Amino acid sequence: MLETNWHIKKIDLSQVAEIIKEFNLPSPIATIMSQRGLVNRDHTSDFFYPSKDKLYSPFLLIDMEVAVEKIIETINR
Repeated sequence: MLETNWHIKKIDLSQVAEIIKEFNLPSPIATIMSQRGLVNRDHTSDFFYPSKDKLYSPFLLIDMEVAVEKIIETINR
């Protein structure tokens, strides 16, 4: 059987409360935002409104070229 090790981040309840107040969000969403470091408007603007300039190239993923070639082959068939 495969053994897994989960790493669960601790929840900073004061930070969650600040996010709830700042963004008027439910607690579960504020908790996730806190755990991802999205704690103020400066951090969230890039997350919720990304620009193409700040996105990573999908070709950094392993075998992306192979996937693209297969898609093109399928379309051509």
